[in-house]
Amino acid sequence: MTALQIAASLPTLEKEITSALYYPQVGSLVLESERIRLDIDNANKTLARDQATISILTYKRDAIFEELAQLKVAKRRLSSCKRANSLASDFNKYSLICKERVADGLLKYANSWSSRRTEEESDFRLIALEYNPSLDESANALSQWQNLIEVPLGQLATFHASGITPADIAALIQAAGVGAIGAGVNK
Repeated sequence: MTALQIAASLPTLEKEITSALYYPQVGSLVLESERIRLDIDNANKTLARDQATISILTYKRDAIFEELAQLKVAKRRLSSCKRANSLASDFNKYSLICKERVADGLLKYANSWSSRRTEEESDFRLIALEYNPSLDESANALSQWQNLIEVPLGQLATFHASGITPADIAALIQAAGVGAIGAGVNK
């Protein structure tokens, strides 16, 4: 490019450079806003996961209390009757009241097992929740990479659609270089 061509392009480039000084770079703002949006989404997922963990732990605690209550009642019912000399004694030897108490105690003991299963299910749900943070972080990283590619490409497409050509950009870069050389010479 000759000096005359550079001089001819300076008035138009001066307007573009001056306007760029007064307005922030849109691309960096878009990238930052997308990063913040992704951070907010990630924080919301973490909050939802923490609330699910609290819910599961509360459910597990309630199941443990229920199991303990069932076992206490079972123990009280089963110990309320005198047993025969042998643990394998015949159930028919008990009085009617004792039979009812033993049967109720055995039912409470059996019900405590279902409460125990609820606790184990809660443990499996907690294990499943432990894997979600790594999946969310991978998805967040992928989204950030996608934004790093999408935003500049979108700006290039916008520049191209607005009529700015690669030659105009090259002229701008060369003019900036000439301006930097001129500023260095004047010091």
